[in-house]
Amino acid sequence: MLEVLERYRILTLAMERRMTQREAAKELNLSLSHTKRLVKRFKEAGGSYKSLAYRRTHPASNRLPENIRNKIIALKRENKERSNPLIAELVLSEFGVKVHPNTVRNILLDSGDYSRSYRRKPLRCLEAGAFGQIVQVATCSGSWLKDYRCICLVLVMDDYSHTILAARFFDSNSTYDTMIVLKEAVERYGIFLFLYGDNSSKFRLTRREESRFFCYNERTSDGEVITELHRALLELGITLMTHLPGNSRTKRKAKKLLRLVHERFILKHRADNLNELNLQLQRWIDWYNNHHFNRDIECVPLSRHTPGALKPLDGINLDDIFCLKEERKVGKDHSFSLNGVTYNIPERYNIVASKIKLHIHPGEKIRVWHGGQCLCELPHVI
Repeated sequence: MLEVLERYRILTLAMERRMTQREAAKELNLSLSHTKRLVKRFKEAGGSYKSLAYRRTHPASNRLPENIRNKIIALKRENKERSNPLIAELVLSEFGVKVHPNTVRNILLDSGDYSRSYRRKPLRCLEAGAFGQIVQVATCSGSWLKDYRCICLVLVMDDYSHTILAARFFDSNSTYDTMIVLKEAVERYGIFLFLYGDNSSKFRLTRREESRFFCYNERTSDGEVITELHRALLELGITLMTHLPGNSRTKRKAKKLLRLVHERFILKHRADNLNELNLQLQRWIDWYNNHHFNRDIECVPLSRHTPGALKPLDGINLDDIFCLKEERKVGKDHSFSLNGVTYNIPERYNIVASKIKLHIHPGEKIRVWHGGQCLCELPHVI
């Protein structure tokens, strides 16, 4: 109403020629053509201020059909936690109509159904300055696949660009499963500087050294017992960082990405087995990295790969790093035992009573090392 009264005052002065229409346009912060239309309408109405309270009498040319508007409202009422971009994607997949998230917001505001899907918090706990400087690893699990009691998702993301470097579903949550995903990320992009993990036993030894649940004998220079995963990272020159117990909020970037994967992929997949699910996941990751607009960095992840801090592999064989390592002594019959299974080493090496190092890839192979060289590869029997 105040805007109408202000226009009435200025246009009255313009009609009485106490100011020009150009001056009136400047005073009202309108264009000259818009001001002329208002003056003409004002004159035709006999100077009534009600003529200045213009309301649209025809629908907008780009107004969405009522069935789509009703669908947007229904999707929000069905789940209050759905964000505007997610609702826009669901409308696109069902109707083939591209809707801007702001349009979804305006429709929900008009219907009285709008609510924030999450509380935006500043991410000040950890912030990388380049692509590949800090990489976060996160896991989640659930009953998302038929005939599987539980499956686990291991995801590796870049902190600077929010790019998903690698991700894979497993039917367990073991150290070697995490190694597989980290190996895939390093092979694809290079060696990063820092890995930020959680406080699980895969990354950090939380129990006492004498606990029977740990058998790792590797130690750092200061005598601290480390895990297999930590040992692999040290061999690549990657620094491991973990949050303190009960302080998982410091990894909310990774948790937010896991929630996105859950909403956009896991709840919509149509896979029948684990292999098919992983194939669909790789296609979804390609879409996310190339097309998903991230509101925190205000761009798609792929466009934020510079500056970079990754180091090249330079011929490093990752099979001898991302593996489980143990030592054994070769018997008189040129064999060794591992988990109750006997393995025979080719006799041409003649290393009876010698100590050998085993680089174990569970369910795949064992690389036998002695004297600084790989002697042979044997199939691993589980």
